[in-house]
Amino acid sequence: MTSHKPLFPFFLFIFLLSACAGVPILSGADDDMDIPLGPQISATEQQVIVFESILSKIEEEYIHYEAAQNALKQLREKYIAEINTGLTSAEFNQLMTQFENEFGADEVLYVSREERIAIETSLPATQYVGIGAFVHYQAEPAPHIIILDVIPNSPAEKAGIRAHDSVYAVDGEPIRAEEGAGVIQRIRGEAGVPVVLSVQSPGEEKREVEIIRAPVNGVGQLKINLLQNNQIGYILMPPSVPEDVMNELVVALSEFEAQGVKGLILDLRIANGQNNWPLQDMMAIFLNGRLGDIYNRTESETINIAGQDFFGSQTIPLALLVGEQTYGAAEIFAAFAQASGRGIVIGAKTSGNIEATLGYPLQNGGQIFIASTSIRTDEIENLGLSGFTPKIQVDATWDEIIAEQDPAIEQALAAFELEVQE
Repeated sequence: MTSHKPLFPFFLFIFLLSACAGVPILSGADDDMDIPLGPQISATEQQVIVFESILSKIEEEYIHYEAAQNALKQLREKYIAEINTGLTSAEFNQLMTQFENEFGADEVLYVSREERIAIETSLPATQYVGIGAFVHYQAEPAPHIIILDVIPNSPAEKAGIRAHDSVYAVDGEPIRAEEGAGVIQRIRGEAGVPVVLSVQSPGEEKREVEIIRAPVNGVGQLKINLLQNNQIGYILMPPSVPEDVMNELVVALSEFEAQGVKGLILDLRIANGQNNWPLQDMMAIFLNGRLGDIYNRTESETINIAGQDFFGSQTIPLALLVGEQTYGAAEIFAAFAQASGRGIVIGAKTSGNIEATLGYPLQNGGQIFIASTSIRTDEIENLGLSGFTPKIQVDATWDEIIAEQDPAIEQALAAFELEVQE
């Protein structure tokens, strides 16, 4: 079996995918690939070779292979039969995208040669032309995208778009189920060109909003506030964190301590935990001791943290808010907090999208990314397969929340009151 990179510290290679961050181009253990010489083969034969190579890598590396191997046998027959009908290169790429959807979110990702080249030559992940909002695609009850957060001073903010809004149509064309998150490309576009969105705020009627696209930096900001007569500190982690996020957080903790704050709410409901999410620092500041294990198909390593107190961070009563959009490193942090008893976790069941991926080159110039490493706690045998359920469940989705009436925050405040009474 192919050798692995060292397991720990795992925060160095938990490369998770997001709409803003793009696809990481990773080097796997088999960067050198053998290209057969001799007579040329047909397009169909090459496609079969590529697909068999993908299956082989999944068999070797996929962290959930044991649970999936019976289904994979059926999938092999199904997809080989489809390839043998004679596909163009574009049709094969589309079929491989369909194949990746047979797995959990971001567990297997196929990148075509054209996509790989586009990614390698594109702007840095934090720069793009669009409206300046972080979004999440939602299929039910009708296909729409949810505004998770809005970048300050962005075209979206200037046009009156706010967190919790939903978008149902772009330039008069409804969002279709078959395009899914791909609708983001319809919202992005050339700088200076307007886009018209059909927007609905929770509890209000739909409205048409025209936004002039512009270059934006895809980095959010911490939202810091005081609640309940300034007794409870509140910090919302954005979908994409700035480089100095921990400095901002520690400054907030120092100010909270100076004001005599008696509890802290960490809101992770839109924290997608992409590869720059400060998991190690967050664990060190708020957690302590044995938290769980990181493991792949052949190795396992215990995660022990020597906690460091910053302005009461190790002892202040803590509530963490999570939901379906909490994933990656943020989901791992919340699961560790709950399993270790360091804080009350409140919200909806998480997705389990926490695996580390390794990338491998394919014979057609593309790449395959495979979830190869996962996490377990004393409560959860495999966080990547199941996600986890908060101790206090609040099922309100992000697009149902009115800022002044947030049921998860209300539950957190009530939990602090109970803790004080006890």
